[in-house]
Amino acid sequence: YLYREPVEVMMSQLNVPQMRMANCVRSHSHSEMVSRFVARSGYRPPDLDDEEWCAIHLATLCESAIMNLNDADGLGMAVNYHKDLVHDFLDTVFPKHFNVRLDQEAIDRVIKVSGTYSKNRGRQGAFKAD
Repeated sequence: YLYREPVEVMMSQLNVPQMRMANCVRSHSHSEMVSRFVARSGYRPPDLDDEEWCAIHLATLCESAIMNLNDADGLGMAVNYHKDLVHDFLDTVFPKHFNVRLDQEAIDRVIKVSGTYSKNRGRQGAFKAD
């Protein structure tokens, strides 16, 4: 599970022309997890603004990840998203979690792929932090 500082996630999610179009905001109308979270929290749906819906959506993702990590009996791993993430994968995730040794060619491929900006939707471009 790749996790990130919650404020950074909120800022990234809400960085859209219309806040109602943010993935985390749109989920409130059709997510069972979000509905259950709101019901047990005591919040009233009409009283929640878009930022609160986004926070609730992200909280349900974290709850689910934590529950699954706890149930995974050591088969899951939480990895902090940060600037030097590629080295966490090279130094910890591949060799210690997946028990995979990487040769130099594989390391070079991982480093190359890590520089690709995932939000470009098929266009080429270097990674940009948001």
